[in-house]
Amino acid sequence: MTEYKKTCEDELDWACVDQLHEATLQISKSCFEFKKICVGLIGAALAILVKLTDNQLDHTYFLIPLLICFGFWVADFFSILLSKKNENCHEQETASNSSKKFN
Repeated sequence: MTEYKKTCEDELDWACVDQLHEATLQISKSCFEFKKICVGLIGAALAILVKLTDNQLDHTYFLIPLLICFGFWVADFFSILLSKKNENCHEQETASNSSKKFN
């Protein structure tokens, strides 16, 4: 069995794969930070609403957290979409590397 020797093209392909992996990790970290911000915003918004409405139940108690949750849902959807897109690129790069290796 002959030993496979890496070429410059292989190194460039693996560098691209590493960049895609790092981008996916950054997206997931950003998504987690955004979740923490949304939870804090909901708590702060409810505390502010209690003071502004003089402790009376109002529709804003439900509307403001709902809007914050909707904003979080949209941002989370896009981060998952980007992660999947990066994952597909990663799989394509890996497949092209393995097909080059055996040809």
